[in-house]
Amino acid sequence: MNCTTPIQLGDKLLICSSAKGDTGGVGLLAVPNTDSPGLGASLKADSVNLVWVNRQVGPMHNDPVLIDGCLYAYSGFSRDPKGFVCLDLANGQQKWFTDQLGGPGTVVQVAGDLLCLSNRGRLALIRPSPEGPKKLSEFQAIEGYPVWTEPIIAGGRLYVRFASQLVCYELAR
Repeated sequence: MNCTTPIQLGDKLLICSSAKGDTGGVGLLAVPNTDSPGLGASLKADSVNLVWVNRQVGPMHNDPVLIDGCLYAYSGFSRDPKGFVCLDLANGQQKWFTDQLGGPGTVVQVAGDLLCLSNRGRLALIRPSPEGPKKLSEFQAIEGYPVWTEPIIAGGRLYVRFASQLVCYELAR
């Protein structure tokens, strides 16, 4: 499954895929300098170099969140063990793994924290750190399976959706 969007990091490109065997994982590619500010149409496959790859982690449902040189993401629908991980962006090494946030799921950044929604509808707010996550709060936000839609915060409200259900929570100020 290639549901994530590649992320450009200067002259590098981060690509994620959840798959079985040797075809999935997270990889960082070095791309040649182009004259345009983005990756140009002139990019050729033989000019891209692999910086690192980690085949133990496979984000599936949404893009990872990048904070201070670390990648935070749920890992895989088709991989065991399923859970939440932190990778060092410099070398692709896993800093930590936890199954305490369910998984797989979606993650979004809210200020400096992460809002993690498992595909079973459990929502957790965590403070990310290279040393490990600190869970700030957690509750069952919506009933259903599989919950694949990212939680959204807008206008002081939190929206969580599953299939044809939409739940809105008023956030404390």
